[in-house]
Amino acid sequence: MDYIRVPGNTWVKNVSAQFDAVEMRGPLVTLASRVIATILDDLPRAFRFDDQANGQRSELPLLPVRAIREAVVNCLIHRNYQSAQPIQIVRYGNRIEFKNPGYSLKSVERFDDPASIMRNPHIAEVMHETRFAETKGSGIRRMRQLMEESGLSSPTFESDRDADSFSAVFLFHHFLSPTDWEWLSTFREFELTDDQRRALIYVREVGAIANQTYREINRTDTLAASKSLRKLRMANLLADRGSGSGRYYVAGPELISRLASNSLAKDRDSLAIDANSLGSREQIKIEDLPESLKVRVKLIALGRRDAPEHMATTIMALCGWKPLSASQIAGLLDRNPTYLAAKYLSGLIDTGKLEYLYPDQPNHPNQKYLLKE
Repeated sequence: MDYIRVPGNTWVKNVSAQFDAVEMRGPLVTLASRVIATILDDLPRAFRFDDQANGQRSELPLLPVRAIREAVVNCLIHRNYQSAQPIQIVRYGNRIEFKNPGYSLKSVERFDDPASIMRNPHIAEVMHETRFAETKGSGIRRMRQLMEESGLSSPTFESDRDADSFSAVFLFHHFLSPTDWEWLSTFREFELTDDQRRALIYVREVGAIANQTYREINRTDTLAASKSLRKLRMANLLADRGSGSGRYYVAGPELISRLASNSLAKDRDSLAIDANSLGSREQIKIEDLPESLKVRVKLIALGRRDAPEHMATTIMALCGWKPLSASQIAGLLDRNPTYLAAKYLSGLIDTGKLEYLYPDQPNHPNQKYLLKE
């Protein structure tokens, strides 16, 4: 299993290529315990008061422990062990995603049915005998119940037969909270249904939504989901990507504009919102750079003029070190961010030497640049 921590909230298509993973290997029973402990140690904490203990405050993981245990065990029981791909557990700032090689042998419409179809019956038996797993066939239904009892959004599940994969997403908040309603009030002119509002919140939090996910969060059918997603696309709130069963939807121009306006309203003095951690606006200092880059950057920062090709190669070297925003690059090189973007970054993108961290959303407020492999 690979545990990957991604800064910020925005969905990243290929996390293993951009972020370091904590690899966990070992016998399945001991591995399950290690993985569960790693996840719980890294989750945000929630404070609760125990009335039976004189109001004493206790600090617990934000997500139910049993739901996390079920998710980990389900990965081990149902994965396709003939695949060379590892199980990935990706921790974003606002959610945790479980990505398992091996599509579900049970159809999406039957996820809530008590019966289970086992890909690895012997492993399932061991997990039940060691009490890691609860009643057979109850995993998804139990995870939904535990999340809803904790006042959180029900997890979403996607099974992709073509890609031979299964994923589960656990958000750290409940849909249509007071804060969500305040944000959604800016979309009144679109006359959205509650289901469509949930879809916008999901895209805001996760970065993309598919027909199957829409059906999951709204408990609706394929036709109704397709109709609603089409309306959101026609309103430029969403934009479709892919085709056929692989089609999914990302933020469209109208939604991107409103997300950017919302971010700017929160901090009008900030040139860019940094995605290294929740609420952080970290600026990179020259002292933070590797030794091989410090001298090059200092020479440019100290001199007001430099050959364009030298500037471009230095920018590429910086973005090869780690993904950086325009304001971070400008701060290191002591240049104006707008000038730098117009003079160098756009050209390096056009020529394929740099690429966006979020290629489907060029105007994303958390956009960064990285060296194209």
